[in-house]
Amino acid sequence: MQEQTRTPVFQNSDGTWGHLTKTINPLICTIEYGSSTRFSSKEEAEKSYQKSMDSYQDLLSMLKKTRNVPFTFSEYLDYWIKEIQALRRITIARSNEKNVKDRRNHFF
Repeated sequence: MQEQTRTPVFQNSDGTWGHLTKTINPLICTIEYGSSTRFSSKEEAEKSYQKSMDSYQDLLSMLKKTRNVPFTFSEYLDYWIKEIQALRRITIARSNEKNVKDRRNHFF
C-alpha cells in the first residue's frame, strides 16, 4: 500500500489547483486556517503558497515582537513534547536501568 503524503497544495475536482493558508487575526491573536483556490497550474499554486507562508511568518514575527511573546502556544507544545518529554523519558529509562541493576545485585 502506497503511503499518501500530506501537502498544502491540492487539485480540485474541476482541474484547478489550490493551497491551504494560515493567516493571523491580529484583533484576537489567533491563527486561522483556510484555502486559496482557482489556480490554473500546480506551479502557480505552489508559488502562491510560498508567498502566503512568507507573509504569515512575517506577520507572526511582528506580532510576537509587539506582544513581547517569544512563541505561540503550538510552538511551546512542540518544544515541550520534543524536549521536556524526551528528557523525562531518558530520566525514567535511566532510573529503570538503575533499579534493574540494584535488584540484580540484591539477588546475587
